Amino acid sequence: MTIEKAREAVRNYPFDDELLEFNGTEYNAETLSKTLHYLIELDYHTIDDENKVKLGASKIGGAPHFPKSMPYPTDKPPFYAQLNFEELSKYDIEKIFPEKGMLYIFLNDKEIYDDMVDFAIYYDGDMNDLSLRDEESNRKPVVIKFKPHFIFYLNNDGEAYDYSDAARFIPDELKKKIKSILKCDITKRDFDTRIFGRPLCWQGEDMFDPEEYDEDGENLNEDGEYDVISIPRKPGLILLFQDDVAEGNMHVWIDANDLKNKDFSKCTQTYSGT
Repeated sequence: MTIEKAREAVRNYPFDDELLEFNGTEYNAETLSKTLHYLIELDYHTIDDENKVKLGASKIGGAPHFPKSMPYPTDKPPFYAQLNFEELSKYDIEKIFPEKGMLYIFLNDKEIYDDMVDFAIYYDGDMNDLSLRDEESNRKPVVIKFKPHFIFYLNNDGEAYDYSDAARFIPDELKKKIKSILKCDITKRDFDTRIFGRPLCWQGEDMFDPEEYDEDGENLNEDGEYDVISIPRKPGLILLFQDDVAEGNMHVWIDANDLKNKDFSKCTQTYSGT
């Protein structure tokens, strides 16, 4: 994997034998390498006239470009977003996404809650079959442009977005080596809207571990569940899409095996609010 090759470059970098300290956290080459992530920023551009947008463009909100040959899913929430995998393929360094086709996401940003299922549809047919459908989203329409970056998720002392100190902490020679592998620059900030990377979680949900939280099971609620929201940390789970919604962030996840099989019906969704 390309990201593993970049992490190997971190592990092989000739750091001093002493531990590296950043914001009170100590790192060695191995632990530092695990903080390296590749992500694709979703850069939004406002749409003034949807009729001027190329059919099949990656976008959020407005009216979907849906195939005429498929029945529109009236049983699902409103249209939320569409991703064109051919547009995305240039930045898919691991080649895990389909080379072509459209992914449609149906979610109501006014009623975001965890554990929604069966809200994504994949279409890999003729793009000439797409048409602008008269189905309005809750969100104002924007076209998506993809921008790749790499980031080191070091201990950021509570700061959610600003990683400028972390970027300066990484030696210039190492940043150049990683850039040559990942074909992009380091980013000095994290993004609300992106693919890949670490999910933005405002209540520490991504850090929850049931075994560490309560070994004796004393904090279970009446349903026998932990009274703490947890963002998935299952191995092989991929952050397919993250957006800013209602003073927080919504995440769409897919299992690596389901993605390999192009089975987007099993996507899951989580939300974290400030």
